[in-house]
Amino acid sequence: MTIKNKSVLFDTSIIVRYLIGEESPEGQQAINFLDQVQSGIVKGHLLECVFTEIIFVLSKFYEVPRSEISKTLSGLLQYKGIVNDHKAVLLKALEIYSNTKLHIVDCILAARTQLLNLELITFNKELQKIAALSEFKDSEK
Repeated sequence: MTIKNKSVLFDTSIIVRYLIGEESPEGQQAINFLDQVQSGIVKGHLLECVFTEIIFVLSKFYEVPRSEISKTLSGLLQYKGIVNDHKAVLLKALEIYSNTKLHIVDCILAARTQLLNLELITFNKELQKIAALSEFKDSEK
């Protein structure tokens, strides 16, 4: 899977196989591909829907702890070739995710609320509380 000087989309299976170090031909292809993304040879667009599905798969099927998911995906977002217009929001969401019990989608909402100074309309009391917490807002400064 060598794709030089291209911009590509990838799905959850590529990243999950890469992160878990799956020992299979597909796992090796995922490693080779993400190594190219890490070095910037390939631009890989990480969509928010794929990002959330990665977290779901890692937490539910592989039982990876929240703190490890947060650390690993924060590192992945720093790869030279990872493309996402909202990296700061995703990084903030991972910070919230590792420090709360909120679902990742709620963490993204809280992060957007904080970073974009938006008002959040929700019936979820925990989400309201986290979105308004100054400790999360101040950590980005």
